[in-house]
This record gives sequence, structure tokens and C-alpha cells, in this order.
Amino acid sequence: MSLVKLTLPTALPAVRQTLAELGRAAKEAAPLPGLEAVARGLDKLDEHCGRKALDLDLVVVTPLDAEPAARAATWIGGGFPPAPLASASAAAGVFELPARDGAVALAVRVRSLEEGTASAAGAPRPAILVLVVGSTATLTAETLAVLDPLLQDRPRVFLIGPVTEAAFKPLEERARARAWSCGMTDAARFPETTLAAHLSSPPWDTAHDLFRAYSAAVGLDSLASVFQLWMEQQARDVRTRRAATQAKLGVKPGAVTARAATAPADLANEVKARIQRHSQEFERGANERLQDLLGVPAGSLARETEAMILGLDDLAQEVKTTKIETRIPEAFLEKLLRTVRERVARHCAADLVAQNDLLRLLAQEIERALALAQGPSVVPQFAYLAEDRVRRMLDMNVALHVQYRGELPHQGFSEYFASVRKYSMLLVMGASMFGMSSLMRQYREITVPLTILLVLGGTYSVISSTRRERVESLERELDTARNALRPELKRIFGEVQKAWSATLIGFLNEQIARALAEVEAAVKDHQARRGAEASPERERLQRQLAQLDAVDKKLLAVGKARDGVAATVAQAIGEMRALLPRPGAAGAPAAGALRGAAPGPAS
Repeated sequence: MSLVKLTLPTALPAVRQTLAELGRAAKEAAPLPGLEAVARGLDKLDEHCGRKALDLDLVVVTPLDAEPAARAATWIGGGFPPAPLASASAAAGVFELPARDGAVALAVRVRSLEEGTASAAGAPRPAILVLVVGSTATLTAETLAVLDPLLQDRPRVFLIGPVTEAAFKPLEERARARAWSCGMTDAARFPETTLAAHLSSPPWDTAHDLFRAYSAAVGLDSLASVFQLWMEQQARDVRTRRAATQAKLGVKPGAVTARAATAPADLANEVKARIQRHSQEFERGANERLQDLLGVPAGSLARETEAMILGLDDLAQEVKTTKIETRIPEAFLEKLLRTVRERVARHCAADLVAQNDLLRLLAQEIERALALAQGPSVVPQFAYLAEDRVRRMLDMNVALHVQYRGELPHQGFSEYFASVRKYSMLLVMGASMFGMSSLMRQYREITVPLTILLVLGGTYSVISSTRRERVESLERELDTARNALRPELKRIFGEVQKAWSATLIGFLNEQIARALAEVEAAVKDHQARRGAEASPERERLQRQLAQLDAVDKKLLAVGKARDGVAATVAQAIGEMRALLPRPGAAGAPAAGALRGAAPGPAS
């Protein structure tokens, strides 16, 4: 599992959920022995998370005198005895301090440096540490080095001692550098506010669940480490037992023959997986090559046919009485279809060659896999796709059904004559407009040449405009014809893609299914014959080897769950540091009574 961003309310539930994750992993590893300690540790950590009291480590570096020890005991909480503070060799024990006057209950675990700093795996690590230093004479370099593991990554540390002496500074600096936060109390002047009351006042009153979550997370981390050591031991044991069993079976260690021979279904599945991997690669490659050829608009054949369509610059014309009918020339359609058929046929022929090579490769792969697994000798006989299937596919799908029929205007002599006559009437209409009709008959030597010029000019204009109109109309009809061809070619390309993919891949799957059925039947028959001949001892060893393989798979799955828990714990502890309240917040004891230091950087 992976954590979301932790907050103060979600820290403890998230850690308890991680505890449950490791518990499930331990249950999945059953009935393998050796995880009882992990299960007991998880139960104790879960119980710790549900407690109301705060755990506190109290380590006496050097004892206090009788009077300071009594004051220190009172400061820690009502009911705490002063004897452990006045002796460096006091017996270890846990003192339960009940909640009083609204202060939180404390569980104070007294320790001495003589016991060492190691803790049992799965033991919750108290988030709060109190170090008692009655005299700075013992704060040598060796003592500070011993204290380092106690201070390292501790959320809250309190130092009790002669804080004003210069010899106390190295301990203070070390605590600030290694712990998340540090507070100091002078042994000669304790504050009136007890430690329990201090932890119950802002901002620390909101961090109780965070302290419990930290304690459980550290214990869980140690249990995950124990779990890892157990898994490594189990893996070594499985490898040793497998090697011994394979030696008795006469199989080289690491070979797949023993496992394959014990389970015919596994052998058939292994052969099937190999064949399907090759067939899927072939299918993907065939579809990509077909898309490169026929894909619109980027396919090579699609681009070539588009260039041919753009090259259509003339239409077949049939002259009628009042119009000229146009259609796409048959020669162009035949050329276009021939190009499509030839290119598709070449592509399909290359696919057939590739498929035949694949079938031969699959036959060799099946034979090799069975030989390596000491299986039966089976050489599947594949059929090969014939080229007549390609021709039938082309005949059914490559055909143009263009519905284009166009028209061009057709004008005869009378229409041309009427158009030219309009120009000669310009002179008559102009004279009539200005009342000069009588003058036209009087000055025929002028009007006749003008009429002839107008007729000649009109003839030229009609011829020019008729040619332009014919070119423009023909270009419009060519665009219409091209637009009629494009959907047809797109339809042909789509139908060819579907038909050829179904033909090629369907035939391949049919051959593979037939070969796999043949292999499975041969393997079952071979296994039945071997089982009848095998001795009871060999069968026992084979079952034992299968059980070891099952244990190996179980350890692999459990190991992934353990790794996830370890990563989650590391992430949780790192995020808890940012959630710790900053000392000096509102409600904290006044400076001089209990001095707070900002969290120091982790070493």
C-alpha cells in the first residue's frame, strides 16, 4: 500500500492500517513456521495504538541528589518515585502515572545506560525521552556516543541537568541535531507545570495520537526487518531442498524439466504462451503494415491514389441534343483499380510469406520446448494460406461503384447566331434611343461598316466567353468527379483492411488452435504413459518439488507485501516529522521554566 499525505488526525489510523497489511502478509505465509513472534509483536503494537497513556523513556545518565530527585519526580508527575532518579543502577521498570487534573496519563519506562540502547523487535519506541544528568563530569565523548542511538529521530526530548554549565552544551547540541525537538529543564529550578500537564497543553495536546503513531511505526519497522530476515532464511531453505530433490530425480538444478514433467498442464501452457507471444507480435506487425499501406490519408497507397485522382484532367463526353453528358473515363477507372489491386496483392503476398515463415518458426519452437521439457516428440503440420484466397478477397472488395454523371452546356448554331446578333442590335437600339433611326438609312456608308465591326467583335467575344465557360464547367465537373471517387476508395480501403485482417489472423489462429490441441493431447498421453511407468518414490519427489515451487511463489508474493509495508513505514515516519508541533506555540510553558528549541535537522 502507499500512504496519502498524513495529517494529525490520520497518522494513527494510517499506521494501524499498515499494521493490518503486515498481519495479512504474515497470515498468507502460513503454515510456514517462525512467524509467531511477528504475529505477537503486531498484536502488541495494535494494543499500544489503542492505549490512552503516553509512553515515556527515562534514562538516568548520572543520578541526581536527593532533593533535586524529589523535585524532578514531582515535575514528571504525581505518584512517580524519586528513587530511580537518585540511582544510576536502579532496576528497570515501568511506572504508570494516572491522569490527574486534566493531564494525560503517562507510562514511564525507566532505563539506565548500563542496559544498552537495543530494544526487542516489535517493541514500541516511546516518542518522548527524558535524559537525567546530575553531573556533567560523566558527559565524555564515549557517553555522548552511547546516547546517540537514544536521541536519534526522537520526536520530543527533555534534558534535566545543570543546563547553565558549559560542559552541558555538547549534550544540548547533540540532542538538537538528532532529535526532532528538544526542551531543557534546570535541575536546580523546576517549573510549576508538571511534564504531564505540559504535554496536555497546547500545542502538544494535539500530538498525542502522533506520538502513538510514531511509537508503533518504529516497532513495525523492526518487525518488517525481522520478517525480511525470516524470508531470506526460508528462501535459502527452499533452494537447498529443491537442489537436493532435483539431485535425487537426476535433474540439473535450475532446469525446468522436473517442474514441467510433473504437470502436463504447465507444459501445455508454457508452449501456448510462447506461441501466443509470437502470434501477437505477428498480428501487431501485420496490422501496422496494412495501416501504413491503406490508412487514410497517410497510407502509401492512399497517397498514390490521391495523386492519381488529382491527375484526372479530362472526362468522357457524349453529345446530346441540348447537353453534353460527362463521366469518368473507363481507362482511368481501370488504371486506378489496377493500381489498387496490384499494390494490395503485393502486400498480401508479402504477408503470406511472413505467415508461412511464422508457422515454420512455431513448429520449431514447439519441438524445441517439448524436447527441453522431456516431453513427447511432436512436430505439428501446419497448412498454408493459398494465393487464391487473396484473389477472391480482391474480387469481392476491390470494385468501384461511382455514381457520377455530369452535364456540360451544349449550344448549336442558332444559339451562337442569337448571341452575335445581340451585338449588331446595339447600334439600332442606340439610334432609336436618341431618335436617330432615320439618319441610319441616310448614312448607310457609316452604319453598314459599324454594323460589320460590331458583328465581328461580338463573334470574337462569344467565342472567347464560350471557351472560358466550357473550361470552368469542365473544371467543376472534374472536382465533382474527384469527390465522387474519394469516398469509394476510402470504402474499398476499409473493406480490404477488415477482410484481409480477418482472413490472415483468422487462418493463423485456426492453425495455432489445431497445433495446441495436438500438443496438449500428446503431452497428456505422454504423461499418462510416464505416470504408469514411474516409481512411487519418483512421484513423491515430484510432488515435493511441486510443493517447493508453490512455497517459492508464496514467498515472492509475501515479499512484495513486506516491501510495500517497509516503504510505507519509512514514508510515514518522514511525514510525521513535519506534523510535529513547533515548540513555543501558544499555551507552552514560559521561557526559563521549560525552554523549547526548534527541531534540529536529522543527522
